[in-house]
Amino acid sequence: MPEVWWAFRRAVERAPTLDIGRFVQAGCRTTLPDQVCAAYDAPFPDESYKAGPRAMPGLVPVRPDDDSRSPVAVVLIGQPTLRRRLHQGALAAVDQRVHRNGGPGRAERSLLAA
Repeated sequence: MPEVWWAFRRAVERAPTLDIGRFVQAGCRTTLPDQVCAAYDAPFPDESYKAGPRAMPGLVPVRPDDDSRSPVAVVLIGQPTLRRRLHQGALAAVDQRVHRNGGPGRAERSLLAA
């Protein structure tokens, strides 16, 4: 897995208060308006609502031999092209999907870039 993944995972694990909007902003190429960050924060009014975002990094398979039945892997391997790439790690599959859909920052911030 790329170092950016591990940095994200450590940040989520260590943050006393999880700022969802800030994490989303950190993954964007351009600055998001305050109201957009607030919209990402809205479903999580306090820490008691953030169990899912806190657990997510631990659900992502990080090695080729990780269980392909993990909740995140099941979502990612729904398409044949993603299934072939699972051996490169879950983020490789996400990166492929972002590129295909023309997601923000796809050229400059590829999750696969070393």
